[in-house]
This record gives sequence, structure tokens and C-alpha cells, in this order.
Amino acid sequence: MVPGMIVKAIYENNLLRPQKRLNLMDGEEVDIEI
Repeated sequence: MVPGMIVKAIYENNLLRPQKRLNLMDGEEVDIEI
């Protein structure tokens, strides 16, 4: 599981940039869909 802070950051970033690929701190790319 990822830390809550990362989840919150991804969630907030997804609100600003929906359906865009995000880069996590470890370099892994994740697609977020609403």
C-alpha cells in the first residue's frame, strides 16, 4: 500500500489534471481514472 500522503497528492493532482499520467517519487508511472 502507498502512504496516505501520496494517495492524497495523487487525488488532488488528478482533480487538477484528470486522466493524465503521474510520476511518483519512486519513478513509477500510474494512470489514474475517475
